[in-house]
Amino acid sequence: MKDHKTILVAWLFFSTVNGIMFPILPIYIYNLSESYIYVGLINALPALILMFMSFIWGTLSDKIGKRKEIIFFSCFVGSVMYFSFGILNSELLIVMRTIQFVFLAGAYLVPALLTEYFPEEKGKALGNFQSFGALGWVIGGLSAGYLYNSGYIFVASGILTLIFAFLITTIEEIPKNVFKEFYFFKFGNFKVLTYLALATIVLMTSSNIVFGLFSVYMKGFGVSEINIGRVSALTGICVVLTTTLAGIICDKFGSEKIFILTNFSYIWIWIALGITQNMIIFAIIYAIPVYSFFFTSANSMAADATSIEERGRGIGLLNSSISLGMFAGPLIGGFLAQLFNIPFAFIFAGFLCIFSTILALYLGSFYER
Repeated sequence: MKDHKTILVAWLFFSTVNGIMFPILPIYIYNLSESYIYVGLINALPALILMFMSFIWGTLSDKIGKRKEIIFFSCFVGSVMYFSFGILNSELLIVMRTIQFVFLAGAYLVPALLTEYFPEEKGKALGNFQSFGALGWVIGGLSAGYLYNSGYIFVASGILTLIFAFLITTIEEIPKNVFKEFYFFKFGNFKVLTYLALATIVLMTSSNIVFGLFSVYMKGFGVSEINIGRVSALTGICVVLTTTLAGIICDKFGSEKIFILTNFSYIWIWIALGITQNMIIFAIIYAIPVYSFFFTSANSMAADATSIEERGRGIGLLNSSISLGMFAGPLIGGFLAQLFNIPFAFIFAGFLCIFSTILALYLGSFYER
């Protein structure tokens, strides 16, 4: 199997774990604590760690010129921690999940590793990458409810993460130059990366207000854990069907244009969720695959703005921006849901996307491929 195909298969396993954890972990922690604040914390605190560690692991990989060793070590440690989760109370689970992300952050070097094989077709490569990730999300979402009811949700997640880590060790990484003069914060096109990061932070904050609350919201309408997992899987199916197309469109028309449209679209999607109480309509709107176009366009822009020797930091900065939104979003969402209600939090998320759209428009005004 060619190395880039091995990377895609490995990412399938890692994404399956994400597909399992995403819809069920908020319900699991809510059943333990009966607190929306804890639901926010179980998503927000790991994201805060991810914000710092994504950039740190990326910088270290640039410094030593190697990525797969970092991915293996960090994800091996992170995978072992899953096996303790089932015996922890709500407070300790939040603590251990947060510590776990010190290590699992290393997995998000995979896009940097993959784009090195495709210097002229980054969008297409990232589209294929996201397709495999979305397929894993589908598998995880479909199995999440059953694993939750059987009690093996954390054991299965640990095993799948171990498989991912060991598959990464089998690839032959493309050699990179290692510079004697190395600058931690001086790399790539600074202006592009700065505004890309700012727009991403705002967009991901709004998105994670919704992501952190959607399963609890549906549970409040009597939707079962199995069906919530199916809704999550539906989003993955829609992403699978669109990610390759997203990559081709980004390469053909420009990632910056797709990035602008992504931000604009989320304004209306989140507001629509806030005013919808029919769970079938809610699921259909939630599954609209805008994230395919965000992920592909943002990563392609970050890759274009950096050289191969700087890409760990470039992708790391983007992942840190995503993680900052993943940290702020659940906290804001949990607070708004506790103070007002969940639909108010969704509508607030939509209005927040107006600001990310403005930043994306300014970025598009000077961006050059």
